[in-house]
Amino acid sequence: MILVRATTLRETTVALADELAAASGQDVAFILDGRNPVTVATSRAMVMLTEEACLALGLYCPPDFAWRCGDYCIYLARQRFPQAAHLWLIEHDIRIAGGRPASFFETFEGQPQIDFLACNYRRAAADWDWYFNASGRDVQTFRCNFGIVRLSARAVDRLLAKRVVQGKVWQRRKLFPNDEGFVATTLSNDDFLCADFNDFGQIFYDGETMSLHFPIRGETFAPTTPTPMIHHPILWGADYERGNASRAAKPKLRAGAAWKKRLLQRLNSMSKW
Repeated sequence: MILVRATTLRETTVALADELAAASGQDVAFILDGRNPVTVATSRAMVMLTEEACLALGLYCPPDFAWRCGDYCIYLARQRFPQAAHLWLIEHDIRIAGGRPASFFETFEGQPQIDFLACNYRRAAADWDWYFNASGRDVQTFRCNFGIVRLSARAVDRLLAKRVVQGKVWQRRKLFPNDEGFVATTLSNDDFLCADFNDFGQIFYDGETMSLHFPIRGETFAPTTPTPMIHHPILWGADYERGNASRAAKPKLRAGAAWKKRLLQRLNSMSKW
């Protein structure tokens, strides 16, 4: 089962779903930010990400949960599609292109034992922005990119249970982990098999195709690689222009806020994950 995640439904997102269905042979559904109206017609199933739906599962919802907690999408989809052995979550600005895209999915159909697949999956260093959000005295902190991931059903169940527990802990709520740190750290420190998409003898992405800061214009996107690669972010029109303008330096915290954040980081590092 593949879930295409987007803030709202657009023609380019519908086209992505069609491409993924053709390449994978799997059912494809949309998971959309419930705060935005759906104005584009589709026959595909839709799951709406809302605070109400997440609270019903016992999840804590920080103000930015729809952005910070991409894993919440998968918990809602697990309730809607309980028969799925694995769930893919693919952002609307991801494309799998070049060569024969079907071979990408065929590679991982042959790896059903892997519970978690992601790009840039690895141990995290303390200079990572989200390191202390995902730290604890009893875990090693891991990280990944969450633009395209695959999770087994049992991994999703474990993650949901852990999110519910952490959402009741004061310092965790104050420095709540994002999806990249939470999912990678939780599964890597438990009895789950985790891997990077590039761990299987073929390069499916590199620093040029998979970027966080340098968008690719969708109107002229035409990859020519002989094998399928993961490309990100592919943006169209005004989204592309906004993406180009979003690489400004991060504002520095005021002294008081920085001191409070350091205290919370220390509390997280000393507490049980």
